[in-house]
Amino acid sequence: MKQGIHSRLLPPESCASAFEALYRLRRRLCGGPTSVVAAFSAVDDWRIRVVEYALPDCCDSRGSDWQPEDGDTLCTAFTDINSRFTFLFAVFTRLHVEADCIVECLALVTRRPGFDIFPALLRQLSSQWPVDPVLAISQQLAASATMGQPTGHRDSQLPDTGRWGPVRELSDRLGRSSDTLLYLLTAMLTERKLLLVARRLDRLTLCAFGCVSMLYPFSWEHVFAPSLSAANIDHIGCLVPCVFGLVEALYVTNRAKVDANFADRDFALVNLDSGDLFVADGAEASAEQLGLPKRLVRAAKRSLSRSRSSSAPGDAFSQALLRVTVELLAPIRQQPAGSDFNLDAFLAASPESHRAFLRRLSGSQLFREFVDRYLAAGTSESHYEAFNRAADRLLASRQRKRAIVNLPRNIGR
Repeated sequence: MKQGIHSRLLPPESCASAFEALYRLRRRLCGGPTSVVAAFSAVDDWRIRVVEYALPDCCDSRGSDWQPEDGDTLCTAFTDINSRFTFLFAVFTRLHVEADCIVECLALVTRRPGFDIFPALLRQLSSQWPVDPVLAISQQLAASATMGQPTGHRDSQLPDTGRWGPVRELSDRLGRSSDTLLYLLTAMLTERKLLLVARRLDRLTLCAFGCVSMLYPFSWEHVFAPSLSAANIDHIGCLVPCVFGLVEALYVTNRAKVDANFADRDFALVNLDSGDLFVADGAEASAEQLGLPKRLVRAAKRSLSRSRSSSAPGDAFSQALLRVTVELLAPIRQQPAGSDFNLDAFLAASPESHRAFLRRLSGSQLFREFVDRYLAAGTSESHYEAFNRAADRLLASRQRKRAIVNLPRNIGR
């Protein structure tokens, strides 16, 4: 069975080390080979290739005009032969050595999705390089009992507990663009092709992870690359559903090549800085046009609007998105664990206004994979705790409303 984002994470009980490699690399802006200034791990060709991916294309001879800013960060992920994620966190510093302008990259390879820890740690190390950086990182991580593990609301595929959380970043970028945000969610539910563009690399890569996280309890089952380089920009034209990230300067440089994809009605581009959405002429340009029930869209917009004034906007934002998927999926709680999925019973237990979209959704790989995993795991899988609680509350509310409607009426003369 194809593994989605959640199932590619390192199991919580794993005793793997906090990180696998730490490299300090340099490359001249005008081109040239990468030099390894320092390496704090066993030399491994695969890990070296992963880390070199972090160096921006402005540092080679392919002609890109993008240059990272001081403190710019990168978060991306790779999969091994077993579909398990290896995460790469990097921070960039621009140096001037004599007449040369050099980009230095401090990069960390890890199996842990420590979005709320690793970027800040790397920035600290970059500005104050210790005698023993491995010891410094280990000491910092020892003080964080939740390193790489979900805490707080378990309502995303990836941990989202701190300043650098993916869903928090997505909220900061698109929290006021509810139309674009709900289009993104619906486009992913209907397995379309999405390209995210942003000026800053750190915003881009975190928002890419935020997009797949907001699908919870679904898991994105298709191509996912938080940051494309000039070398692999042709991947945008792939024939399967995808979520790609592209830094704005690379988009400008390759605009004709990227815009050629608008011939595909399933392709959409979202500018994360402005919140603007671009689709092909005549293509669906809203969540409603993609089939998401209008009542559900209106309720989601109200929830997203309220989340902006919440004392904990990140959590409120996540809960607003969770309510959308719970509205669609709650009746699966009425199907016994370990049983075969009964689509007719599922649709019959769903509001009539949801059924057309649910019939379409039920034919997707995303839906089928969720159903198989959920009915196999049921209430025993902690990943689904937030969904189960929210679904039970919704089903109880629907039951109360039906009971009120069906109360016998005392009709007087």
